[in-house]
Amino acid sequence: MSQRDKITTDINKLLNNETELIKILGDLLIREWHFITPRYENKELLAHCRRKEEEVKAANAPHIHPDFHDSN
Repeated sequence: MSQRDKITTDINKLLNNETELIKILGDLLIREWHFITPRYENKELLAHCRRKEEEVKAANAPHIHPDFHDSN
């Protein structure tokens, strides 16, 4: 599923590029992540979003706000 892969790729970039993002953002923290798509109603895709949201929270990365969530 290409949408699921895109979500995984985006979240991995968010976590793996910590140093670069901190340089760009300074003291700003990322609180929301928006996945823009025409429309989806796939329960597995929604569950994947929830798992990725929890993965980001569990990372405790300094550039991520403690109340991080996706916009779904």
